[in-house]
Amino acid sequence: MARSAMRRAYVVSMTNPKSVAFFGSIFAIVIPAHAPVWLYCVIALTCFLLSALWYCGLAFFFSNPRVSASFLRFKASIERVMGAALIGSRLLLVR
Repeated sequence: MARSAMRRAYVVSMTNPKSVAFFGSIFAIVIPAHAPVWLYCVIALTCFLLSALWYCGLAFFFSNPRVSASFLRFKASIERVMGAALIGSRLLLVR
């Protein structure tokens, strides 16, 4: 059951259009136009491994009952701070 949930969560995150746009925009800037095929394979494998490590790490971290309870207790405050930071950064970039 846990393995199925992790696989499903990973597939959902990797098929998210924002993830595709993020990686696509970085690749368009960083990868040379006529790069060898092996470089594309190494990049794809690296992205897969880093994403798996990040998302599985988050899943394991938040599966701890104490961590989950602490996060839920401070969730509203965290969301307010992050929302203010995103709005503030957007306002700074517009000017």
